[in-house]
Amino acid sequence: MSTDTLVSFFESSLTSLGLNSKEQTDFITFWAPQMTESNYVFIQYLETEQYNSEIAPVHVSPAPDVQKRIFMFYTPVSDLEEIPFQIQKQNLTSFERKGLVLVEWGGAEIYFPTEFN
Repeated sequence: MSTDTLVSFFESSLTSLGLNSKEQTDFITFWAPQMTESNYVFIQYLETEQYNSEIAPVHVSPAPDVQKRIFMFYTPVSDLEEIPFQIQKQNLTSFERKGLVLVEWGGAEIYFPTEFN
């Protein structure tokens, strides 16, 4: 995706994930400036289940009634031809806020290896 459209992409995807306007503003304010150094970025989200199993489990006391954890990976790309695989749109899921709610977001910049085997 072009870094020129990051804010609108984030507003759309974060709304689909169920983040409210304050959470979206915090996320965009943190991540967007770091991504604009490249012409394009590849973005992938991990949601609660994947976040818990592949990044880090979380144990909170008292236990929340609802959790939404989002981990975003992004890769700066100077040319879309550099991406060595077919990109498919993710099916992002929202959640219902009720009772004690835990919302957590994080992310990391990653790089594609220069050669794939």
